[in-house]
Amino acid sequence: MSHYYQRIFFALLGGLIAAAGGGAVALWSDHLTCKRERQKAIANRRLDFIEFMVQWKAKCEGWNSVSSGKRVTYYQETVDIFVGKASRIQGDFTDSARREAFKEACKRLATLKPADVEEALDNKGKKLLLKAMQDVIDAV
Repeated sequence: MSHYYQRIFFALLGGLIAAAGGGAVALWSDHLTCKRERQKAIANRRLDFIEFMVQWKAKCEGWNSVSSGKRVTYYQETVDIFVGKASRIQGDFTDSARREAFKEACKRLATLKPADVEEALDNKGKKLLLKAMQDVIDAV
């Protein structure tokens, strides 16, 4: 009779070990999948942000024939969208120095005054705006 209980004990023990091993493998696999998905989401957010910035910059580069009032209005409308998109990727930077550089570049772009954007005679405002945009793109 004791041999019978011994076989049951080892069968249950083997089942528990197999279940624990399977559970550990499942948890590890889930961890790796989540990490990969998180990294992919970060990369996609950054690509979306860069795409937005490149489109915004391209539109601003063609401002030679646009009146300064329309320039300022477009800048003010788009800077709100920019701030929202920048805040979405801000937490994706793991390096604190790089995160701070990104925040600083975003702050410079978001706090341009209408007078900075209006200066069209010598294109000083346009150059200042495009430089601020490029600094943000480079920081990503």
